[in-house]
Amino acid sequence: MPKGIPKSKIEESIQVAKVVDPQIVETDKRITNLESSLEKITELVVNMSTIIEEGQRIAAETPAPTKTPVRDIEKEIEAEGTDSIPLPQKWVEAKNRLLGTDFTMEIKDVADGNFMMTVWLPDHLDRRVGDRTGKDLSTGLIRRTSALADVEVWCSRIAGNIKKNYPDFKPLN
Repeated sequence: MPKGIPKSKIEESIQVAKVVDPQIVETDKRITNLESSLEKITELVVNMSTIIEEGQRIAAETPAPTKTPVRDIEKEIEAEGTDSIPLPQKWVEAKNRLLGTDFTMEIKDVADGNFMMTVWLPDHLDRRVGDRTGKDLSTGLIRRTSALADVEVWCSRIAGNIKKNYPDFKPLN
């Protein structure tokens, strides 16, 4: 406000100017809208700051996740001198649940992006008749698109075949 002029006189002059010039009225509406928008933006910024501070507080209180060491699978396969691949944990869990921990499983990457699963039976469940050189084993194709389901199907089939010779078979866990 200019010094020396009473506030009421300034407001009165603004009212007279609004009647005389409609652009002043339009400008006044825009200023009012801008002030309202500015208040809303200020409120959003304050709320956003609160949310950021809360997120930082929670992050500071949350323990850091333990890092799983990254394995170089290709080097592991080279070191083993085989074309077998490391077994995914869920596949091992399915094998242990359906067959038992005394079974050995190997997966090889075969043509067309599928896997060949080989399961070696423990000696006490050998199903072979006659020559018993080597170990009793079963193989099955594991499709990449339904790998875990295929592992479960093959392990169930192996368990079913074992029960033909050993009706009391239960997985050793």
